[in-house]
Amino acid sequence: MRLVGELVRVEEVAGAPTERDEYGLEWREHVRVIRLIGKREDSEIVRNLPSHLQGKVVRQRRKLCISPGYEWHFQTKIGDRPVLITFSEEESRRIEEALKGGAEEAEV
Repeated sequence: MRLVGELVRVEEVAGAPTERDEYGLEWREHVRVIRLIGKREDSEIVRNLPSHLQGKVVRQRRKLCISPGYEWHFQTKIGDRPVLITFSEEESRRIEEALKGGAEEAEV
């Protein structure tokens, strides 16, 4: 199973260093806050998650590009539609395990 969530917001990691890649782009670590909404079945998003997963929050650390022209890394909507994040099967297993005990948030 691959979980799917809506990107709620992107938070800066305090004190995270800025790194420059071989193309001159600058990257810094951030936390993407994602609310679970469903799972992938074939190529569709099915919104019938078990109650211990539905609506729960996942905090995902990622390096995002902060160079000009890459502002889309921080958008939570495209037009009026939310940005959807599909987790890998491994991340989905870790999220499900972390939320089994009734926790409201998981970090991957």
